[in-house]
Amino acid sequence: MSTAAATPRQDSSSQSKSINISSSSPKSTNTNNMKACPKPLHTTLKPYWSAVPQAWTASLDSIFNQPPPAPTSRNAATELLLNHTKWLFHTPPQQQPQQDQQHQHGAMQSSPGSLSLSSSTFTMRAENFLMQPSQTARMEAWQQCTESAITLAAPTQLQEQTRPTALAITKALRARVRQVWRLPWENNWKEVWWHLLQHGVVGAGGHRWPMKQGTACPCGWQHSAASPRATQALQLQEHVFWTCTGASAIRRAIQHNLPVSVQLLPRHVWLLEQPCQTVRKEVWYVVCLAALTAMLTARGLMFSTLARTGVEPAVVETRAVDLLLAALKDFAACQGSVSSFSDLGQSHPFVYARPNGSLAVSLQLPP
Repeated sequence: MSTAAATPRQDSSSQSKSINISSSSPKSTNTNNMKACPKPLHTTLKPYWSAVPQAWTASLDSIFNQPPPAPTSRNAATELLLNHTKWLFHTPPQQQPQQDQQHQHGAMQSSPGSLSLSSSTFTMRAENFLMQPSQTARMEAWQQCTESAITLAAPTQLQEQTRPTALAITKALRARVRQVWRLPWENNWKEVWWHLLQHGVVGAGGHRWPMKQGTACPCGWQHSAASPRATQALQLQEHVFWTCTGASAIRRAIQHNLPVSVQLLPRHVWLLEQPCQTVRKEVWYVVCLAALTAMLTARGLMFSTLARTGVEPAVVETRAVDLLLAALKDFAACQGSVSSFSDLGQSHPFVYARPNGSLAVSLQLPP
């Protein structure tokens, strides 16, 4: 594309300087331009902004002509970044409603080092508009994870039959996520569940990446070769977190500590749904977080350590349950002698409270 077509407002003299780029060799042109044009880069590119409203380019001029001082704190850096990108959301004065202009005159001034913005152009509406695509994608991922958990327990159910139930569960996930992140436990124990809700876990069908064609899990499982890649990724996720050797052993250990009348379902583990009232809600969160992390770690051990010496199901099952037990012990040790779980009592499943208030693990292993 020629320079004249890109910058219709330039005169002939300015165009002739730019046309030199196509009339000489690349090597000589670059050398001549560096010697004949010592101006800053923004001065050379400024004519290309002729079609941009002046209200927007004024913000850029202030950055080019008066570089701001380097920020000395995180808040100052964030405020500097937001103040110099607010022109993206700016409405030219001739198009700005009168109500917005009145609001701009009455805007609160921000103090130095504060994250609040005095400009009315960077509003919550603009922020929500930017976050809307990610929020929509997040809810769609939650919906997909919920439907997968429901249909895994009942494969004969159609998607249309499970969708109303999945919608209700997905709406309840928002509050459950906030409760989980407030748990007094390190966040690294919550990451596997969080990624499972989003777009899957890397190595377990995350981001619709199935296993390589022709390969199999160390336990011998393979996904359906005739299925689409997205379906294969879901099959891999269901296998890693439900039917693999280590996952099956963890499920049996959890089921053994629940009442006989309660059947453990994928939605109970994947979505942290309380299966019965005998287990406190927060304790069940901990059990599921520990179980998902142990399932993924046990499968990784099958690929790394156990694959070299041969995968024996009994060894994998023992290692998987040990990982679950170690995670529960880690949670109990993090609470100390005084915590919100000190009133659990000594008969609570999975985790109980000692008389002094500290927690201990009461995981009963199946025979």
